Amino acid sequence: MEVLNSILKITMVILLFRAVFSIATGLAMSNKMKRAQQNSVKINAKLMEQMEKQQAELLNQMVKDDYCGKMVEKSKAYIVRYDDVPHYFCSWECRQNYIQEAT
Repeated sequence: MEVLNSILKITMVILLFRAVFSIATGLAMSNKMKRAQQNSVKINAKLMEQMEKQQAELLNQMVKDDYCGKMVEKSKAYIVRYDDVPHYFCSWECRQNYIQEAT
């Protein structure tokens, strides 16, 4: 009977140890998940900020066609200056149409 009691006590200690270990592991994982989620939020915020900067830079490089209203890269636009004011066009046709209407 003493052997059975000893075995039961050892079993209970082992089970208690496993339960405590499982709880501790669960808490540690929970904390890691919270930190990972916080890092993810920070990373997403930084990515959004970078995307907004890139969009702003892209818009600074884009101009609106004064004839058809289409957006075109400033470096690829056809330009006509009237009274020292630049007018941008997406194509030679838009440029020509604008000049014909302006004169």
